[in-house]
Amino acid sequence: MINLIDSIPYDIIINVIEPFTRSIQNNNLLKDIISFTKTINSIYQKYCINLYNIISPLNGDINEYEKNIIDKLAWYFLEIDLHCFIIEFEIYDGFLQLIDFATFLRLIHIIDVNNIVENFEYIRTKGVVFKLWGFLSVDQRKQFIKIHDLF
Repeated sequence: MINLIDSIPYDIIINVIEPFTRSIQNNNLLKDIISFTKTINSIYQKYCINLYNIISPLNGDINEYEKNIIDKLAWYFLEIDLHCFIIEFEIYDGFLQLIDFATFLRLIHIIDVNNIVENFEYIRTKGVVFKLWGFLSVDQRKQFIKIHDLF
């Protein structure tokens, strides 16, 4: 990050970036940013806890490898729930046109659990979750949380 800042000309920092940091931001935007940052990690943690509670009684204690898998699977389940929420409540007109049917089916079917641990496909899924969560308004996020009984 420091290298990036060092590459920006000094006059851009002084005349563009610095004044922007002192300007008053839209109150609705600030509420949206606060809502996003406070809720995204909380709902992810809740998804992890829910998966631990489902798997733990079946297997007893969860080892580190299983915890690693569950932590990554939580992003997949969260993404699927967000897609279903957006589709069910018709939040965005034409949302189904944004994703093709094959992509949606791929989200639902995880072929090999080892692939989740071995590769970084879940990072793409995590990015999609962040984007979908960011598309929702503060009220829509509250509705999602309420419907899924996350708090």
